[in-house]
Amino acid sequence: PAAEHPSVLDQFRTGVTYRARRQTAAIGTVPRRVGAMVRNPLGVAQEAVQSAVSAARMLRPVSEPMGPVMAARSLSVRFDALGLPASDEGGIQAGRRPPQ
Repeated sequence: PAAEHPSVLDQFRTGVTYRARRQTAAIGTVPRRVGAMVRNPLGVAQEAVQSAVSAARMLRPVSEPMGPVMAARSLSVRFDALGLPASDEGGIQAGRRPPQ
């Protein structure tokens, strides 16, 4: 069976509906957040500072990995594409190595 591809209008409609649901959910949390700020302003401020510090840690540039798993990795290594002639009499297609 052929795959069905939604039209551009359907994709737009789905995106708008999704955004509307997200915004409605976000607006629904406002009274709870305001209540938390009134009941415990110091705790809310501490959480905001912790969130900001965490975001700064995640977004800062790093020159070396923090964990041992990525210690052997390097930004100085790169991979290049190899250029092979397209007409090698079927060598590549037939699974033979190209001449050195």
